[in-house]
Amino acid sequence: MIKLILEAQKVNYDDFIDRMLQMAKDHPEQLGGVKVPPMAGKMLKLLPQKKKDEMIVQALNSDKPKMIEQAQTLLARLIGPVTISNLDVVLDGQVPMQAILEIASYDSNYIIDNFLPLYYSPAWAPEMLAGTDCASYALPDVQQYMRSRDPRTCQLLIAKSMKAGKGSILKALTDAMDKAGIRADLSNLRIFVR
Repeated sequence: MIKLILEAQKVNYDDFIDRMLQMAKDHPEQLGGVKVPPMAGKMLKLLPQKKKDEMIVQALNSDKPKMIEQAQTLLARLIGPVTISNLDVVLDGQVPMQAILEIASYDSNYIIDNFLPLYYSPAWAPEMLAGTDCASYALPDVQQYMRSRDPRTCQLLIAKSMKAGKGSILKALTDAMDKAGIRADLSNLRIFVR
């Protein structure tokens, strides 16, 4: 199992709120037929950031099975088929918002073949592969080496690669959130193997 903790210093939801309100107006059936008054969006935008954060966290945590399903679908586009065992979004005094994601299973070969090339750098490969007998730091050699390891070692190497390449991963996540209308200052990604 891999546990990811994504930290955000600031999240701006205003564009996202506009999109959701437009969707509610155009397709009320997607919200169970609930009618949303036009002033609701303006009122939400006027709330202090801390109150918006609290409301978003409460909404995200209120229906975990649905959020986990949506997170699995989104992650599958990036890292292949996954099974998420838990997803929590929390507010913390030191870090404004954290998303804690526990990935129970995934396709390691898919990650090695399709996700690793998106953030891999030979510059940090020596750190990731320290103490191994990998032939070289060229991406094809690293991929072959990772695929040939036992599942536990492969999992550790995937986690180490994600730690080393977290700057690129954070940028990709920021870009994806930006496309969804959520402006986020993602400050850190912590990765743990269980």
